[in-house]
Amino acid sequence: MKSISLVSGILMLSLSAQAGLFSKKDKGLTDAQIIQIVENNSSAQIASAALEKKNGKIDQAKSLADWMTTHSQKTQKDVKALAKKLDIKPEKTDASDKITKEGETTTKHLSAMKGRSLDRAYIDKQIEVQKKMLSQLDNQLIPHAKNTALKAMLQDTRKSVNQNLLHAQAISRDIPSS
Repeated sequence: MKSISLVSGILMLSLSAQAGLFSKKDKGLTDAQIIQIVENNSSAQIASAALEKKNGKIDQAKSLADWMTTHSQKTQKDVKALAKKLDIKPEKTDASDKITKEGETTTKHLSAMKGRSLDRAYIDKQIEVQKKMLSQLDNQLIPHAKNTALKAMLQDTRKSVNQNLLHAQAISRDIPSS
């Protein structure tokens, strides 16, 4: 029961933060700000996946963590290479700072868990995060990207995020709830 309550708390915290993710200042994002947001999302994904791989119990959940790490590292590598090629220095925004804080909060909560309760919380969180990332990409990042190469990379990233979501949902159906 305690782990269900903790999972609910994590989800509520993230959902409330999601509602205000982009401030009025972030409405006209620059390419440099978009790059920072993508980097922060990838870093948060890698951190939570590392916890699952270390402390999780169910093989499917650990497999999801490996999957997320691989995809997030590729995205991180691609966006950094593009920024270097375009000579764009990533720029922080309220949105990128919120992503970092949400990632730290999620990591803190997940680090208090082990075994099956961690597995369930991690999978549920991945489903939530992937949905949120799709929304970010569709409503903020892709529409505001000015550089065509960045826009194309974001569209590829969207495909990967959608695959991540489908993968997490499939695993979620296959493992028992806490």
